[in-house]
Amino acid sequence: MRLGSLKGSDVAMWRKAEQEGAVVFTKDADFLNFVSEGSNASLLHYRGFNSRRAAILAELKIKLPAAILKLRSGEKLVFIQ
Repeated sequence: MRLGSLKGSDVAMWRKAEQEGAVVFTKDADFLNFVSEGSNASLLHYRGFNSRRAAILAELKIKLPAAILKLRSGEKLVFIQ
């Protein structure tokens, strides 16, 4: 499910992710306030520089597999930097 297509606040998006047990992928630091141990949702937070889309995608291609392993092991907050 792509939550990015949802209209509304960060809170509404996080609540939907909680309902779905989804992973939210974002650069928005506001989402860091929503993550908690008992949460049904997880956060994959991108902390890279403001780069061109191609550079970000190249970085994700390298770093995303390790981040996914962390999420699958139960980590609720994973950073890609």
